[in-house]
Amino acid sequence: AKNDIDAAREIYYEQCPSLKSTDRQESLFQILAIQRINHTPQLFTNLLDSFLRDRLAYYLQHDKILEIAHWEKECQTLRELTAGAKQQRRAQVQRDMLAALKTYMHRSCAPMKFSRAVLIDDDLEFYAECLLEATGLIHSFSTQYNVLPLQLELVIIPKRVISAKSDDSDDDDDDDEFDDDDDDEEEDNAKSSVPKSDTHGCNIGDLDGRLKGRTFGAVKKWKANGPRSMLRKLRDCFREYKRDFKEPESPRLFQEYKRDFKEPMSPASKQPAEQSVYSNNSVQKPSTDSDQKDNGDETPSTSLAEADKISQAKLTVSAIGFDLSQIPHRRRLCIVIDRRVDSAQEEKHGEDTAYTIHMYQPPKMHVMPKNCVHERYFEASASVIVPHQKASECISSKSVHDGWANIFSFHVEQKDMIKCYLYRDGQMMRFLPVDVIEFLPQLFTQTDKNKKYIQRRKQAIKLKQQSNKKVSAKTKMSNEEKAELEFTKMSWPDEEFVAFRKKMSGKEEKTEL
Repeated sequence: AKNDIDAAREIYYEQCPSLKSTDRQESLFQILAIQRINHTPQLFTNLLDSFLRDRLAYYLQHDKILEIAHWEKECQTLRELTAGAKQQRRAQVQRDMLAALKTYMHRSCAPMKFSRAVLIDDDLEFYAECLLEATGLIHSFSTQYNVLPLQLELVIIPKRVISAKSDDSDDDDDDDEFDDDDDDEEEDNAKSSVPKSDTHGCNIGDLDGRLKGRTFGAVKKWKANGPRSMLRKLRDCFREYKRDFKEPESPRLFQEYKRDFKEPMSPASKQPAEQSVYSNNSVQKPSTDSDQKDNGDETPSTSLAEADKISQAKLTVSAIGFDLSQIPHRRRLCIVIDRRVDSAQEEKHGEDTAYTIHMYQPPKMHVMPKNCVHERYFEASASVIVPHQKASECISSKSVHDGWANIFSFHVEQKDMIKCYLYRDGQMMRFLPVDVIEFLPQLFTQTDKNKKYIQRRKQAIKLKQQSNKKVSAKTKMSNEEKAELEFTKMSWPDEEFVAFRKKMSGKEEKTEL
């Protein structure tokens, strides 16, 4: 009914501003209204993920891109989803679903084109181990800390990227149906010439400079020598991050917090002019969850004098607006691992070359509103992930950086509802653990080290299968075999999506290795 569509439009316009358009987008909001009426909030997300997974499977099998217009012919999801309708009505519903998906991907993020024109010149093992550590961190969130739901953005900046000659190097001209004309200028500015070596072609810039002027809270930074030591620090980093927030009276933390208070504001002033993504000429007042605006941004009103009063006491919940000890409950947390090094440094230090980890809350859309729609996760990633003083220079899921920004976005709704998406050069795909072996290597240079790593991981998966997926304490294994089996613990359960895929397409999606 029209009232249901209008109600859905109001909710999504508030939580997902990018969907606002002069076009009515009736097909999209019809489906969004249907899932609200039928209390199936994952319907559209499952439909989107089904297309993204079928698109990947088609590419791996045929080395071609599955266009959304051909999805209904090649895959049975839409046919099965509309099986109960009459033939004429079924055709119309299928057209509406395809139109809705096309509209949403046009507004949110284009599907992955699987281009091999730019390759990551780095160790595949490092990326896989980062994902394994992220899995452990998320498990800690759901068990030890019990802070679900949340969103975790893991950004890995590689050592280098290189151009690669391939048959699909000109595929940027394809899939124009998903390109957002409004973003053409921004994407052109973001593109840089792909370097043959080193990091001179990277236009991401200095992360410390990017993270200055954050809205509030500490931006934590650590250094680690070598990939293994960095990986082991991920969970330790979060514990330290959380410990600091549990002790807000810490002088060091307060000094970091106090820097976020700017010029005092008159109570009559409701909203200062936004100068950048940080609103540097304004004061940010963190608000409570109950008062939090759905866009996740804070409203300014706290003065510098009030901040000085806070310095004489603990930064309590009432003083700063939310319980810092509950981070990242209903919040978005970003972790950026910067692998960029000069060739001279790497040659001198080898595997002991220092890399950095930054952990922080992004300045926009870092709070999940109550009754949060699932599409809100995509909206948050498209707003800002790695900030910059200039809003146009922020890195988001829609940014194009010639392979330098590789973003793994985890949507953690429940223990059994964990979704991961890979964003790269303004394109996305639904990413499952099995893709670490079956797809991710295609984005990397085929060095001997990477090839050997893939062989080891395939053997580990076979070893797990031979052990009936459970290794007893009595099983005789070498220490090396046991270490390899650690990799197979990567698991992002999504029971509802697995059931949806099995019912609609007969496919068994593996959310664990």
